[in-house]
Amino acid sequence: MDKLFEELSMLRDIALAQHQQLNLMQSALLPEQQEAISRAMQQKERRHLAEQSGDDAASGVRILHEKAMIALGPSGDVVLSRVGAGRAHVTNTTSFDKIRVNSTDDILIGDCTLTEVLTNDCDTSVARDTTTTTTSAAPTTPLSVDVHASCLQILINHPAAAGKDGTYTLVDDSGDEYDAWCDMTTDGGGWTLAAKMTNADEKNWVTGGGAWANATAYGNTSDLSDGSDARGAAWGSVPAAQIMLRDSENGYDYLMTEAASGCFLTETVSTTEAARPGTSRSGEDNVHATMAQYWARAMVDFPGYGLADTDTCHYFERCAATGTYNPAFLVSGDAFSQTEIGSGDIQYLTMAFSDRNADTSGVISGLESANYCPEADIAIGALEQGDAWLAGATNKGHQQDIGGPSECNYNDALCASDYPETVFFFVREEAEELCVRLGCHHAWRGGPW
Repeated sequence: MDKLFEELSMLRDIALAQHQQLNLMQSALLPEQQEAISRAMQQKERRHLAEQSGDDAASGVRILHEKAMIALGPSGDVVLSRVGAGRAHVTNTTSFDKIRVNSTDDILIGDCTLTEVLTNDCDTSVARDTTTTTTSAAPTTPLSVDVHASCLQILINHPAAAGKDGTYTLVDDSGDEYDAWCDMTTDGGGWTLAAKMTNADEKNWVTGGGAWANATAYGNTSDLSDGSDARGAAWGSVPAAQIMLRDSENGYDYLMTEAASGCFLTETVSTTEAARPGTSRSGEDNVHATMAQYWARAMVDFPGYGLADTDTCHYFERCAATGTYNPAFLVSGDAFSQTEIGSGDIQYLTMAFSDRNADTSGVISGLESANYCPEADIAIGALEQGDAWLAGATNKGHQQDIGGPSECNYNDALCASDYPETVFFFVREEAEELCVRLGCHHAWRGGPW
């Protein structure tokens, strides 16, 4: 008996020493490390309880809501995945009583939304992707679908295409098919790649207004390859309620016009600062133009507006913008430019902008504030000689497809080196307008479009 007590005492001392050592190790951990260990132990305990109760076969629930996804797993885990800003998903363990969603369209049961189940409109022939998708991951394989007029129409008619970026076959207004890259992820997806702009090749976007108003396609807009300018068939066939800029250097970071910006409508807009979008529109307020149509009107008085030596700022439209970054090709170290580096976020995209005295002009430039009339010396379609296109410029280096000519000393080789990115120019329609114009297989869900 004494020997048994001696062994028990020894075991107690060993356990006590291990416990003290564990406490010392835990005290040396950072608070977030201690929390991670605690979460792991809780998850392990929940899995054990689920196995004991036979609950391991429970089905999960996937909820989609605008730019985020919530997946409730069988073990009580919650996976949050933000879409459109290049963020990794966040996994955690929690518990709660209720979840609020906007509608039954936001809940997937198997391969169908709850709305489709309740209305007996569940099409099980089209399998939905039920895995967590993050914007930092490599593009998924495009969904195999029939031919549509735009990427947004594909997404509305085939919700399973959400998150499946890639090359899809579209059809233009003439009935001709073409391939285009679709961003089915950012801000809910449905973006059609319409053009590319870069300084790495010939200057194609500063040759004249026709470079923007022409609907003839050239180059490659069927993928996100870089190094060459391009204008896709979507430029002249997909009406744009919004545009989005991404580039080859920054993944899924984006800068886009807001859906409620009121830009790109078919009605002619005054070119003076006094008549901004939304002041006096009539008739077809909800009808948007293709880029070719839009720029044909925007370029009538651009560049310079024939109003040199005045104190007035001239542009075609200023469009409220939002995004995840300030693109290098739209920001400058010059305090007189539209958006100075580090000074603030781009709040507007200004279309066909010439500054005071027509000193500089930019086809698309960023702006920190609407109540500001800076130089237009950095842009997509940057004209440092603000009253002339490339052919009429005294120094050809003053005109560059992207970026700030003064920032790269008006040197073509240096401008290509300082601005190595290829800009990806996407367009997206207004969903309700699209469904009225072309029809949609599924009811419009009033998503982020």
